[in-house]
Amino acid sequence: MSANSVLAEYNPRVEVPTEQVEAFRACMDLLDTAGMELYFATGKAGGESGGMSDAGCATFLAETAETIERIGDRGSPHTINHLMQLIEVLAPHDAAKAFDLTAHAIRTGGIQGGYQFESLGADLMVRLVGTFLADDKEIFENEARRQAPVDCLEIFM
Repeated sequence: MSANSVLAEYNPRVEVPTEQVEAFRACMDLLDTAGMELYFATGKAGGESGGMSDAGCATFLAETAETIERIGDRGSPHTINHLMQLIEVLAPHDAAKAFDLTAHAIRTGGIQGGYQFESLGADLMVRLVGTFLADDKEIFENEARRQAPVDCLEIFM
């Protein structure tokens, strides 16, 4: 995504030069809008019933995983939260992929943007990781994936 290349220069802990504010804001808004649209596209936002079928959700996850990952690279806390909500909806359809997307978003855009300081973010992250550990423990046979929950929990500590 070209928005990510612009945001590669953005550090939320450093004052942004006036001439770059608009470009950074436009790119953050683009990522946020894309994340929200993906979340609401499932028709299951906010726990609503209906929306996409199980087969549709599985296909949606397979087709959008790369986009979700790219949004997670540089998303704001608000954007990362929408991604986590989206992943929570899609997780039953490919737990390994959903977990990898969760860990990626938290360990990249999440930590850079300060998602770990959001109380709702902590609750959602703990719920997601707890569900993966309880319901899909076989995905943690992979060595790299075994370390990821520890990394995510440490970020929120």
